[in-house]
Amino acid sequence: MMKNTFRLLNKILAFFLTLLGVQACDPGADEYGCPSADYIFHGKVTDEAGNALSGVRVCALKNYEEYRGIINSMEGYDEIYNDDDFNKRFFDSLSVTKADGSYSVLLRNDCGWNNVYGLHFDNKEGMHTDTLLKDIAIEPFRGGNDWKQGVSDNTLNITLKEK
Repeated sequence: MMKNTFRLLNKILAFFLTLLGVQACDPGADEYGCPSADYIFHGKVTDEAGNALSGVRVCALKNYEEYRGIINSMEGYDEIYNDDDFNKRFFDSLSVTKADGSYSVLLRNDCGWNNVYGLHFDNKEGMHTDTLLKDIAIEPFRGGNDWKQGVSDNTLNITLKEK
């Protein structure tokens, strides 16, 4: 008799605890995931005299340290940018400046802020510079919701120097 009472009490408690657990959850909330954001960078690339530079490659980098280590050991400009596997591995987007020196690139950050991301600017004449996101005053995000933090639209003008 006592055994049956405990079983009944156990079932009743399990029922109510189940209700409480379901009631406590917000069915509209994201339970799993990782924050994401889009960073748009646009601006102009000039030389030290202020002249617009066209044909400069602007790369939004996924992994700066590894990228820098590899390109420091590579010889040719075309060797780097004509390798599709290399491009997929390191570049989130790649842009080339127009005649007026303007560019626009998108860097997607799929798992929160990470300081190794950056931008790399270079041309065939050996002029180049790297800009890490941790060194840029990033504009606030707009249009985000839930895990998507939104879009940060940034103007970044770059001056390339002769090597």
